[in-house]
Amino acid sequence: MTESVRHPGGTELTKRLLTLGGYHPPVTGRAADLGAGSGAAVRILTAYGFDAVGIDREPAENVQEGDILHLPLEDDSFDLVLSECALYLSGDPRQALREAARIVKQDGKILIADVFPVLPQKLPEEMRECGLQVLFLEDHTEEWKEYIIECLWQKEYVREVCSAPKNSRYYLIGLQRWKYE
Repeated sequence: MTESVRHPGGTELTKRLLTLGGYHPPVTGRAADLGAGSGAAVRILTAYGFDAVGIDREPAENVQEGDILHLPLEDDSFDLVLSECALYLSGDPRQALREAARIVKQDGKILIADVFPVLPQKLPEEMRECGLQVLFLEDHTEEWKEYIIECLWQKEYVREVCSAPKNSRYYLIGLQRWKYE
């Protein structure tokens, strides 16, 4: 485990999430990484061609200080919103999703890799309540379990990775703001 990548699957899982979302370099547009940490995913987004910014409680290179529950970003201003292992830890995942929906453009996407304490069949309903529709959902719970074991073994981030309720799952999810016909 490296200091810069604090989520299951590391940079390869970030790239998998982008591929599932239909993003292959070179791309254009603006991207925001919510819960950006050290900025590892911001660097990936920039390498893909995005004008990218990260938001986190602690600033870093290309990461500005901010709260993902009250984003300091304009409405409808991003083509892509990315969040890995941050929504659940925010304490209010629904509010974080509403904020992501607020800042993403109508035709933009929200890509998430995170822990969800609900069954996959319940996720589309929960996402609709946040004004979002599910584009794809991929289960990566086994990688998450391996990550937890590695964290425990290395005595890193133990409280954060072990705080999810029993039977939680780790999903890669693609979302878009709900389009009313």
